[in-house]
Amino acid sequence: MLFAVALVILSACDTKKPPIPDFSLAFNPSSISLAAGATGNSTMVATLVGGFDIKQQATAALFEGTIYGTDDAHIQVGVPTNIDDTHISFGFMVGSSVPSGAYDLTFKTTVGGLERSTKITINVTTTNNSVPNPTNLTATAVSSSQIDLAWNAVSGATSYSIEQKVGTSFQAIGTVTTPLAQVTGLLSKSAYTFRVKAVIGANSSSGVETSATTQAGVTTPPQITSLPFLSASGVVTTISGSNFGITQGSSSVSFGGLSATQVVSWTDTEIKVIVPSQASVGAAIVVEVTTPGGTGNLSARVIRPVTLAAGLAHSLALKPDGGVVAWGDNGKGQITIPVSAQSGVVSIAGNGLFSLALKSDGSVVGWGDNGSGQTTIPASAKLEVMAIAAGDGHSLALKTDGSVIAWGYNYNGQATVPVGAQTTVSAVTAGGSYSLAVKTDGSVVAWGNLGGIPLPSSLSSDVVALEAGTSHALAIKSGGSVVGWGSNTDGRITIPTAASSGVVAVSAGFDHSLILKNDGSLLAFGNNLQGETTIPSAAQTGVAAMAAGNNFSLALKTDGSVVAWGDNVHNQTNVPVGLIVAIP
Repeated sequence: MLFAVALVILSACDTKKPPIPDFSLAFNPSSISLAAGATGNSTMVATLVGGFDIKQQATAALFEGTIYGTDDAHIQVGVPTNIDDTHISFGFMVGSSVPSGAYDLTFKTTVGGLERSTKITINVTTTNNSVPNPTNLTATAVSSSQIDLAWNAVSGATSYSIEQKVGTSFQAIGTVTTPLAQVTGLLSKSAYTFRVKAVIGANSSSGVETSATTQAGVTTPPQITSLPFLSASGVVTTISGSNFGITQGSSSVSFGGLSATQVVSWTDTEIKVIVPSQASVGAAIVVEVTTPGGTGNLSARVIRPVTLAAGLAHSLALKPDGGVVAWGDNGKGQITIPVSAQSGVVSIAGNGLFSLALKSDGSVVGWGDNGSGQTTIPASAKLEVMAIAAGDGHSLALKTDGSVIAWGYNYNGQATVPVGAQTTVSAVTAGGSYSLAVKTDGSVVAWGNLGGIPLPSSLSSDVVALEAGTSHALAIKSGGSVVGWGSNTDGRITIPTAASSGVVAVSAGFDHSLILKNDGSLLAFGNNLQGETTIPSAAQTGVAAMAAGNNFSLALKTDGSVVAWGDNVHNQTNVPVGLIVAIP
């Protein structure tokens, strides 16, 4: 702490005389009583043997104090400031760990080669300003899930911090203003240790501990009340409900029988957890929370969000922190990210001249071209959405109940959802003038117009994923093979032999196609006018996801980096330097 000390120079007369550096020093008051690290002040008075002008001699007559101790246990005098004809102000710092005692500080000055010094004793009294601990702390188990804490009030305490021991450390669980706390949501027949600290202003006591064991008995089973959607992309999923217990303890969470090993946080009403990557994407699975009180469950669908997307001439990427990055053509504002899409996003979609984002709360955000209302989000798509898709001028949203919502351009009926896509849908995709949906039974529903070409009969079952391009579409069968239909100009649906098995993802662009194999290799075919199907060496292995745009391609590597190639007229393949994208 820095304390200002004024050094007052009392001149014997107004007439300037040759410097006479002899002087005596004294504090008024002569001692300072304050806690180490606290603030205080005193006036240092210098009485001269003879008179001289301090201001005139300041450059030669600088007073310096000795230093006591090191680190935070010292008293240090700073450089003189505020020098005038009769005063010099000093500053000194008292460390936070200086013990009580008398400390000699020597001040010296040198004028004309002569050095004079004098000593002053500063009495530092490090009074104890610590906050006292609560006394008589007791812990009483009043039920199988509640422990009451009580203690004697601390004089002057403004609040009390309640902490619970988890492992070898304590974690804050609440604050109260009276000497009584009720800790609920505990597990039956379990031992708990708590610590209570008294708080006065910005200071708190070291804390006092107590322990108790909850009573035996039947606890209330947990209840899951909300699951907005489940993500298998490493995004944290929130399970809301009651009676989970204030800590995880021996409790567990499972998704379709798969135990969750990555629990981010656990409270009595909310669990944040990462869904196991092996969870069945698109399928309705049972989520279970099991505690000593029983098991609560709720069904939900698992999605694998899109973190890399391509529009007509712009690119989109989702960062691990939930923010969206865009580059390329911005003629319709399609890469001008709105504030609502700069955080909390879990999936993205881009096509034509517009962009979509799915938020973690299940709502959809749209921006860019709105000539057909494709970015005017309907009320029904502002909650409980689990997947999105963007066509040339229309948009799709898959709800958590398995229904589909469509809006935007509808000349060919691409935004008129048929009865078959109003229930039990597990995935959606939007093309130029048509829409597709995969049902939970593995069949495909199509509406709109794909050049008058009907669905292949092989898509009546066992379809696990599909992707719509402008005028062609691709589907993955359960065995890892690919089916293509629609326009075959430039061979965009002529499936390579290497794609007969082991395919995990497909992407259909304007007139070319991309296929991702389970070994991280990439296949490209169709039009190559701009080099969009000439895969660069950096994208030939270690690929986690990809996106096909209008004559350009994007690949997401397993390290989160992006490789882009093909048409770059609008800088759509100029990936921002240092960009790291979330892995789906």
